[in-house]
Amino acid sequence: VSKSKKRTRLELKRYGLMPMPLDLTVTLKSGVTLKYHIPLRMMRGHKPVSRDVEVLKDWAWAYETYNVIIDVQLNNIRAVEIDPSERLADINRDNNYLIPN
Repeated sequence: VSKSKKRTRLELKRYGLMPMPLDLTVTLKSGVTLKYHIPLRMMRGHKPVSRDVEVLKDWAWAYETYNVIIDVQLNNIRAVEIDPSERLADINRDNNYLIPN
């Protein structure tokens, strides 16, 4: 996580070799929840999402990291969570949740 004046950059890292699309939730201190979906480039599309989910650019499987830039100051973020529905084939859920300082 890094910050600028009015934005926050989240760098996500893929562990292992199984490519999967990713859901990301950012919870603000105000209680507002921002929802994002990151599709895989190799899938050539994405799942249907509700209106409150923003579909971001594709994550190319060959790249180990992916950056998400949101228009929210870091000090306004309560928590960041990947795969909040726990649908991914994930052997270590301990690194899916972050509370920024």
